[in-house]
Amino acid sequence: MKMKILKDFPSPREFFIETPLYHTVNLKGYDVKKAFEIEYFDETIDSHCIECDRQGVFRGKSSHYMNLHAYQPNYLDDGEFEVVLNCTRNNDHSMHFYFVKRKGLLLKVGQTPSLADLATSDIEKYRKVLGNKYSEFTRAIGLAANGIGIGSYSYFRRVFYDLIDRAHERAGDDLISKEEFQTLKVKDKIKTLKDYLPKVMVKNANIYSILSIGIHELDEEECIKYYKTLKTGIELILDEEIHRIEHEIKTKEITDEIGRISGNLK
Repeated sequence: MKMKILKDFPSPREFFIETPLYHTVNLKGYDVKKAFEIEYFDETIDSHCIECDRQGVFRGKSSHYMNLHAYQPNYLDDGEFEVVLNCTRNNDHSMHFYFVKRKGLLLKVGQTPSLADLATSDIEKYRKVLGNKYSEFTRAIGLAANGIGIGSYSYFRRVFYDLIDRAHERAGDDLISKEEFQTLKVKDKIKTLKDYLPKVMVKNANIYSILSIGIHELDEEECIKYYKTLKTGIELILDEEIHRIEHEIKTKEITDEIGRISGNLK
């Protein structure tokens, strides 16, 4: 896989949990402390624990100790190192990250669990609301985890558009015929269905245009740069959709039960 040089030096959490493999930073020109904080990480970060199957806190466990003063003279030397993070709930649960330093470059070459596993571990709740589009949502996340931003945007856009189609089905042809609906631009479809779509989706309808621009005009690195924001936006839309569905189910249940009780009391 082609090595990609990052424009900015990521924080430890960004490098461990969010940065795909074979992404690198040029150590030259950066504060030595940034490289030290990666190689000898001993702080805590929040992340999903695959084995606990819940969100947790992980603490770094450096394989050996070195202070910053001793590290400074040779931090550009070639070498390899592993960073281990242990779950504070169960010390036997751990994450491992592997790096190499070559010619002044710091390169992420491996990790377990994979970025895709970490990224998709907390989205199971969306399976019911997405239906057959759930696999496309997970593909989007998996592709981004491997640095493929354009492909990720393509799947996100399909998920976004499917929500619009479903809203039109609920609204029915009385609101607007299927033929007329298909002629509208996406932004106009959203305006037309504003009472049937999640409010956060109506307010942030330009997510669709950003995804389209990403697919046709941006490179992989630019797509990955905006990926996290777009993913969060889509998750908020799905959260609101889950709430709507749950509200409808509860409303029907309580209406049926009240009717039953009323019938019994007559």
